Amino acid sequence: MIEAELVQQLAALLNPFLSRLMEPATSASKEAARIAGGKVGEAVWNRAVRAWELIRPQTEKMPEVTQSLQELTEKGDDPRLEAVLSWQLEKVLKDLPPETLAEIRNIVVETNGETHVTIASGERSVAMGKNASNNVIITGDRLDKNI
Repeated sequence: MIEAELVQQLAALLNPFLSRLMEPATSASKEAARIAGGKVGEAVWNRAVRAWELIRPQTEKMPEVTQSLQELTEKGDDPRLEAVLSWQLEKVLKDLPPETLAEIRNIVVETNGETHVTIASGERSVAMGKNASNNVIITGDRLDKNI
């Protein structure tokens, strides 16, 4: 089973670039991709390209997924699209070999020197950067003094 968190993170990585990633590799699309990469950061663009290169062969074997992804690229900035993208990516990921999934996980969690700022504000707030799954968070409420 594919973890929902991996699918969501992959969708968030690919979503801004999906239309450019799905274009045929023409010189015009390469130029558009270069410009897009410059706007959002070359490191993020490179991660999206690497992830797409790993899943693209599988999407090409699944015409219904390819059609759905193409429709997503035509819809624009609808906030619901990332959920649909996640759903389609889950179909693709479940058929990938474990080593390819591991590589995708590494790409998704890679930081490449990116700076993330996390701010917590308010009483007993908890701030986390990146991934905090499978952790125990204690804010001080009901803290057992005998620990």
